[in-house]
Amino acid sequence: MVTGNASIPDCHRSAIQEMQPRRRWFQYSLRSFLILVTALAVWLGIIVNRAREQREAVKAIEALGGTIAYNWQVGVPLDPDDVFSLEVPLTPPGPAWLRRLVGDEFFQDAVEVDFWKETDALKSTAHLKRLRKLKTVIISPFASTSTMDDLKAALPNCEVKMILF
Repeated sequence: MVTGNASIPDCHRSAIQEMQPRRRWFQYSLRSFLILVTALAVWLGIIVNRAREQREAVKAIEALGGTIAYNWQVGVPLDPDDVFSLEVPLTPPGPAWLRRLVGDEFFQDAVEVDFWKETDALKSTAHLKRLRKLKTVIISPFASTSTMDDLKAALPNCEVKMILF
């Protein structure tokens, strides 16, 4: 008894090999595709939720009298000795057409908030906590030290400063 392809003549062996389907490199199952789509949807949902949360917090802080500075607005001094020589871009990063389509919140992070009234700063503590990338809170020089202490306790990862004229 002969096993394998030894009994098939060479002329037929090449024809049989051509009829067999070739394996493609990028062959995925439907399950793999659905897992990929689900992972992308979860990631996109997280990004959209963070942008929505920031937009709502910024709107509430501005309604209470606060001023927001975004990461692209906080410039770096061109000359370390001259604080007023800042190079600050005029628009957020990202393509203008995409920013018009989805909004600026996807391309910028609120990193600094200024308050001129200490009552505004205390009222907006809950909204300040929602800004994930917030680094600095600046309050009026007329604010009490208890206000600064309350803000520092509520926002441990932020630097709380007083504006000095």
